[in-house]
Amino acid sequence: MSDGVSQKSFNTMKKITQSLLEDVAISESNCPTGARVSVVSYDSSARHLIHFSDFHSKKLLLQQISNITLETSSNKRNIGEAMRFVGRNTFKRVRKGLTVKKVALFFAESSSLDSVSTSTAALELSAMDVYTSVLAFTDLPRLRKNFVIDPSRFQFLSIPQRESDIQARLNTLKDCLLCYDPCSPNPICTDRNTKSSIDLDMDVAFLVDSSRAMRSDDYERSRLFLHSLLDEIDVSAQPRAPSKGARVALYQHTAPGFTPSNASQVPVQEEFNFFSYTDKNRMKAHIMESMRHVQSSSAVGYALEHIVNNVFSKLSKVRTTKILFVLLGGETSPWDFQKLEDISRQAKCKGFTIFTLAFGEHINDTQAELLASIPAAHHLCHSGRIVEPDMSYAVRFARAFFGLFPKKINTYPTKVFEKKHCGKEQQDDGSQVSSLERMSSSEDQHVQLPKMDPPGVMNDQAQESKEQPAAEQPNIEQTTEKEDPKGKAATINPCLLPKVAGTPCKGQLKVQWYFNKSSQTCIPFWYRGCGGNANQFEAKSRCLEVCAILGQLSLKSTAA
Repeated sequence: MSDGVSQKSFNTMKKITQSLLEDVAISESNCPTGARVSVVSYDSSARHLIHFSDFHSKKLLLQQISNITLETSSNKRNIGEAMRFVGRNTFKRVRKGLTVKKVALFFAESSSLDSVSTSTAALELSAMDVYTSVLAFTDLPRLRKNFVIDPSRFQFLSIPQRESDIQARLNTLKDCLLCYDPCSPNPICTDRNTKSSIDLDMDVAFLVDSSRAMRSDDYERSRLFLHSLLDEIDVSAQPRAPSKGARVALYQHTAPGFTPSNASQVPVQEEFNFFSYTDKNRMKAHIMESMRHVQSSSAVGYALEHIVNNVFSKLSKVRTTKILFVLLGGETSPWDFQKLEDISRQAKCKGFTIFTLAFGEHINDTQAELLASIPAAHHLCHSGRIVEPDMSYAVRFARAFFGLFPKKINTYPTKVFEKKHCGKEQQDDGSQVSSLERMSSSEDQHVQLPKMDPPGVMNDQAQESKEQPAAEQPNIEQTTEKEDPKGKAATINPCLLPKVAGTPCKGQLKVQWYFNKSSQTCIPFWYRGCGGNANQFEAKSRCLEVCAILGQLSLKSTAA
């Protein structure tokens, strides 16, 4: 019911809907027999006109559909958002049963806004096991491209101009969508009858979270996921040959005992590389029989850096598509966060695709989204967040994700990302400015955030404390008051205190600002979450405000 829908087109939609339902048995109860019908209208958003539970009588249902009127709207259409609405709301509660299937039919009169939302909807509907068709009044090649990522699940059909031809098209829709029988399929449903494995010219490195952050049950789910997903991939039988086909490698992070201060320690544990196996069945056997939960510290950033710089860089004949498929069970260590940000940006700038599959509720959303390629809706799947934990959902989502590549729906990196992140000038130390640093530099273009220090490495705060006399060294829990010789409490100016990064607290790593005495300005730093002192502020503006006032008072006191 968006802007531009004519009364004639609207009437055609209703007639087609009624015609399709004429031969369909409507469920008269909540038992998994017969069809339940829901009707949704959409423009830039969607809403229910008829719910599944509203009618148990075909006569009343058809009458209600006949009574629906066209509501004029000035809003542009967004069929992608309508599809996502149906997936997340209409099919939120469905009947259970071996023969129950979920079917969605969408009408489109002309082109739609936001192609990203359309392909995102296709991913989600595929993951939810919804078979979907679009009936369009005109050929919409862009919508067809972004929508039909798996021909066995999606149909795009044009509505004929002549009414005499419409019935033939509806018969195809009935046979291949509404009444499709996988046990006795109609020969005309060629796409529906053929489900092939993913045949892509790609190198895929799976990186599994084997740290303490990954719960044991989630780790088992990750193994089952990999085992099932390999059934969907056409693995190359000749990985050393330049022939097409997928090459697969599997690593776990992080290796036992890894610390950044130990340069000789490799941060990953190799399960098998791109050339270890030529048969996916042996890969599956390795996953179920040889993989063990390492229970190490989490260092996703260091692990990714090793894969990019020491695995892919040594491949002589890299495939067209390079995918880093990361399975996460929790947030990475505080000392790894900066590395994670840096290497994810660098990998994207080098043309890698990063897909993130997150398990459970103990995920740092910021880290997961930072890691995933753009758009995140295509490259980030959180199992257990959108729907109940279900490995088949994650496997179907991943399969649909691979289906995006033949369509060339996304580019790696995107033009916007490349312009913003991949052409930056190197800093004096050879590193690039991170996104958090750029965020901070919007307030002060001459400020750079310090890198996080791994355990055992002295940071600039520790060095600053070392150079102070013993009496001036700060305590982590230092207050802002001290006793003067006369026994009165004298307030310490917090802006005169040294920077204290604090002690690590899980999930509390964030950017704070402190007043630097020598430069007479406020500078951002990584606050580790616990402890610290009063010389830390949420924003630069607050830091300057407080220290400007206290600075004036200090000058007056000195003059007196």
